[in-house]
Amino acid sequence: MKKQKKREATIKKILDDFWKRMLALNACVNLYIPLAGEFQKSNGEEYTKQIDALAKKLKSKSKKTREEAEIKLRKVNRKYQWWLTGNHTSILTRSTFLYIFSEYDALVGNLLNYIYENKKEQQKTIEKTFTYEDIIGFSTIKEVKNLLIDKHIDTFRRESYSDQFKILEKRFRFKTLRRFENWPLFIEASQRRHLFTHCDGLVSSQYIKNCEEEGYLFDKKPKIGDKLLLLQDYHNKTIDVVTEVGIKLGTTLWKKLWVEELEMCDSYLENVVVEMISNRRYFLAEEIAKFAYHQHKVSNDMHKKIYLINYAQSLKWNKKEKECEKILKCVDWSSCQEDFKLAVAVLLSEWDNAIRYMLKIGKKSELIDKNAYIEWPLFREFRKRDDFRKTFKEIYKKDFENFELEKSKKPIQEKT
Repeated sequence: MKKQKKREATIKKILDDFWKRMLALNACVNLYIPLAGEFQKSNGEEYTKQIDALAKKLKSKSKKTREEAEIKLRKVNRKYQWWLTGNHTSILTRSTFLYIFSEYDALVGNLLNYIYENKKEQQKTIEKTFTYEDIIGFSTIKEVKNLLIDKHIDTFRRESYSDQFKILEKRFRFKTLRRFENWPLFIEASQRRHLFTHCDGLVSSQYIKNCEEEGYLFDKKPKIGDKLLLLQDYHNKTIDVVTEVGIKLGTTLWKKLWVEELEMCDSYLENVVVEMISNRRYFLAEEIAKFAYHQHKVSNDMHKKIYLINYAQSLKWNKKEKECEKILKCVDWSSCQEDFKLAVAVLLSEWDNAIRYMLKIGKKSELIDKNAYIEWPLFREFRKRDDFRKTFKEIYKKDFENFELEKSKKPIQEKT
């Protein structure tokens, strides 16, 4: 379930941009990298076919035929050399893997820039010594301030990710974000990034040491000098883990430093989980939904309940039906508004109850309207049922299919 928000904060846009780019990156990994492999394979097959045909002509008794074959052979070799000598899949895989962390570094830089620009008291914590020559080179105080911030962020980025989080915890006084299940995966992936950046993916003692210090457990401990791989499943998991860390960090800073925007941050977390489920990024949705549900600072009880519903549905789509049922049944929903009762009934596949609550809600709800029935992944299975479509028509006096068609024809507009 998601609740509409009244306005957006700039920090929300930073997180939105990061999420959209990571979503696009995931599409590149799963679409374009396999496509490059298929294209290279098809070109290799075509090259072999042409070479075999020319090989026969090279054995011809006709001198003219042999000479023509030799000329064509050189042309074919030139044409296909680029495809035969370069491992394009490997190049794309390595490039996109390194880009994952470029996006994360950009996110951290954008977050810190926004914080120092909008929270003046945080600028006082930046320490930097200037020489006399430095000072007379500035024309305004703003130039000094901007240079201070830029140099501080640049220095910060040179630290290891583990040390970066320690610095952030101390500077902004929040409890550690490193104590969550996927933190060791994040560190291992960042260490692997370092290996591919500097030594062609060859395992070093430092890689093993850093991973083990952060609690990473190797399935099979590599030996120094082993060549690490970047398989597609690992690649996808890394995108999810880095996205998870980025969103957790961004929303933690948001809630810590902008208490007045607590409800806005709650709405953001709700909406991004729904987007993740809609994009079938169930692993990521579950991790962010769990993080949101266990937040200590929540703007009101309604948001707390939406967090729980989103966490439950992320478990459901991850085929964790028993866990989904368990967390839903740990709450007494009897005094809640019908919207939540409908959500619970749908998640528990209690279809008769779902129809009953749907009729009670009618057109009155601020949370659930016809667009919610059409778009929300919460109702994905419910929408397939005849009794749902019959009830929808009874409420809205129009076939569900017609509303779907109208919705799909509307141009997509940017949210402001």
